[in-house]
Amino acid sequence: MLIVVSAILSAVYFSIAPWVMRKYVWAATEDDSFLIGHPTTILSLISGSVAKLIGNKKHSTEDIKVPKGLSFFREISISGGMVMFLVDLIVGLVAPALVPKGGNLFMVALNAGLTFGGGLLILLYGVRMLVNQIVPAFQGISEKLVPGAKPAFDVPVLFNYKPNAVIIGFISAFVTSTILVLICNVTNVFGIILVPMVITSFFECGGAAIVGEGQGGIRGAVVGTMVASVAMIVLVGFSALMMGGTIRNWILIFGGNDLSLWGMIGKWVGNLIGIF
Repeated sequence: MLIVVSAILSAVYFSIAPWVMRKYVWAATEDDSFLIGHPTTILSLISGSVAKLIGNKKHSTEDIKVPKGLSFFREISISGGMVMFLVDLIVGLVAPALVPKGGNLFMVALNAGLTFGGGLLILLYGVRMLVNQIVPAFQGISEKLVPGAKPAFDVPVLFNYKPNAVIIGFISAFVTSTILVLICNVTNVFGIILVPMVITSFFECGGAAIVGEGQGGIRGAVVGTMVASVAMIVLVGFSALMMGGTIRNWILIFGGNDLSLWGMIGKWVGNLIGIF
């Protein structure tokens, strides 16, 4: 029963979520040939809604002028790696105990930044190759079974459309969420120790920043993502409490997004029909 109900809920989610988010994605990419099927939906909807209210489309993140000598920073793997290098450097200075014994902080941070940049390249090229293989196959299936259907891709597909927005969103989300994590841990508001949401800040909030940029330019990307990161911490805190006997540790690293939201919904439905 658990497997059946979970499968139904997953199918409902992956059918409805891309459709709900479609207009925000199309506005950001100016391409209505695909949708996004990734657990960034709730954060992106929050970011897009906020950006629409307070943003200004005339000032785009991609209009930011970079000196020719620094133009290589427009490559997201390089800028992302640099940001992670700085993040690790600052964290190491604040909490020296996190640096491996006998390790050099600078080299540890540099290695982390290079690893992140390399991993991001592998991810982006992998997604691109996957999309190139899936789209033709999907078109053949959709034309026969579901005419007019559109494929829903992983969120990194968006990163090439607004690379500056991704980095701006990541920094905005990471700084905001880390401050909230410290406040929550000091006040013990959730009764558990939260950890900085690095992965969600980059991927889900990176997508949220692109959506915010599409609705409100630079201001929309920054403010929209900051508000979304507040929701991210609320979601991870409550979902980790609810999942205490199952996947709490996983939620603390990868949660704060649709997975946290639907995890709570799934548990509520499970309790309702008496399978948990």
